[in-house]
Amino acid sequence: MENRAGGVRGTVLAWGVGGVIFVALVWGLATFFKVRLLDFEHYLEAAKLIGQGQNPYGVVEFFAPPWFAWGMWPFLVLPEKYAVAVWVLLNLGAVSAATFLAIEWVQVSRPRMRLFLVGLTPIFLPGALFSYITGQGSPLVNLALLGAAWGVANGGTT
Repeated sequence: MENRAGGVRGTVLAWGVGGVIFVALVWGLATFFKVRLLDFEHYLEAAKLIGQGQNPYGVVEFFAPPWFAWGMWPFLVLPEKYAVAVWVLLNLGAVSAATFLAIEWVQVSRPRMRLFLVGLTPIFLPGALFSYITGQGSPLVNLALLGAAWGVANGGTT
């Protein structure tokens, strides 16, 4: 019984430390990352319009399906600089997770190569850099597709 309690305590501690790190990163980005993410702004505007029962197509440069705009609603409650910071971190996490999944899929076994790929791909991959600069949602779509393909290839029911 004590092992289970220790495991729960460790999990809660890990989530707590992760939450503190996430909040610190959001604050740091919101404070020092002064950039305008044009695509992200369009996503937010489309979400506002759909929330008001209006059609965003043709009003704002928005080419995604409506469900994507609905997914942006949580960002509308945040001040813009914090929403941008969370979006950038979400995209960094999506690129990192997709890189990790791809490495698992092709079975890269050398620890240094795994660390190199997971650590540097989100920073230097041109497509990822473009997504960060413009605020695109491409890394999230990429992660979803790669995760689904990986799950199917490994016998999952995704």
